[in-house]
Amino acid sequence: MGYAPMLRRWPYIYAGLAFTTLATLLLELSLTRIFSVVFYYHFAFLAISIALFGLGAGGIFSYLVASWRGELPAKLSVLSTAAALATWVSLAVSLTRREPGTAELTAVYFSSALPFFFAGTAVALVISATIERVNRIYFCDLAGAAAGCLLLLPMLELTGGPNTVGTAGLTFAVAGCIWAQLTNSRALRGATGVLAAAILTLLAANTHYGFLDVRHAKGRDLRRQQERFVGWNSFSRVALAGEAGSAMIYIDADASTGVPAFDFDHLSEAERREALKLGPSLPYLLRPGAKVLVIGAGGGWDVARALAAGSRDVTAVEINPLIAETIMRRRFPHYSRGLYWRPEVRLVVEDARAFLRRSREEYQVIQATLVDTWAATAAGAYALSENNLYTLEAFTEYLEHLSDDGVLAFTRWGLNPPR
Repeated sequence: MGYAPMLRRWPYIYAGLAFTTLATLLLELSLTRIFSVVFYYHFAFLAISIALFGLGAGGIFSYLVASWRGELPAKLSVLSTAAALATWVSLAVSLTRREPGTAELTAVYFSSALPFFFAGTAVALVISATIERVNRIYFCDLAGAAAGCLLLLPMLELTGGPNTVGTAGLTFAVAGCIWAQLTNSRALRGATGVLAAAILTLLAANTHYGFLDVRHAKGRDLRRQQERFVGWNSFSRVALAGEAGSAMIYIDADASTGVPAFDFDHLSEAERREALKLGPSLPYLLRPGAKVLVIGAGGGWDVARALAAGSRDVTAVEINPLIAETIMRRRFPHYSRGLYWRPEVRLVVEDARAFLRRSREEYQVIQATLVDTWAATAAGAYALSENNLYTLEAFTEYLEHLSDDGVLAFTRWGLNPPR
């Protein structure tokens, strides 16, 4: 089987395994973000199912590969290289599906399972061949996986969801190069190096030109939205579309929040009526000039309503820094006429429940308007569980921070239940 020469070079084995598991976890977690955007938030579970299926099938397939002729490092190099190529193929398949139908989901499922299949085969072969140092091998396995989890957050913010998947493919290619160093084949070492360089070039080109990007999501063509800004983080893909005065912020290409553009230093009576004409304005008509806490401030419409009603102390809590800081404060403050920079507004970028638990203040109005984003978590966990803003404990905290004459106002989407 060609195990003996490989076992004399343990550092390469440790590095090859660590890069393989790093790429595997980075791919799995980044796919949860891709699926949440392209399909729907509950499809984050699909990425976990795909990973388990591919890794399990690869573990079984390793028994067959182990009986094949050839040295083990060469097999591992080929498997890692195949995983690198399959990662980019699966990305292309996922991003070119226009309608989430049965055929499209089937194509996405099996194409996305291929890199996990190759990775699972490689990991199983390594563990079976290095049982004498399984403690160290298992440590490198876990260390690589942990590094993949940690790398996800900066990669999403720096390069976006599709390029994070592409980075996983590049990492698989690097693992292929490491395994090739354990072989006697100069041709294999050269081929894996050329392929890694080609994937690096492809990744750089996609970062600059975006030829593989999210253009269709949930059956809609995103190019028609004329997106001015797109950013990714562990919470969601956030896009700003439209011009000042009619701009919308889209979360995972689905839920949205408007951006008001009132000049509160010169607010006319007609503009004041415009700001207060819809249902979420009712608390401010009941308590004009109130001290306000806005949960899930988003683009700032509830903040604008509070200011239009005369409030001079508004705390706006928004969990997503891409919305609160990047769009509303740094990149596009002119879209809202500097709403979140106004002296009456205190912006807090934090989870609302966490903020309330450490706050000692009371408010006359606590408001949350359509705060359900339907965005899956980066881990894919709890994607279908209840929003923790609506639990019994949450409402207990709201009431504890509400003044005796206060108003607690929640606005939710009206959906007809199935019959």
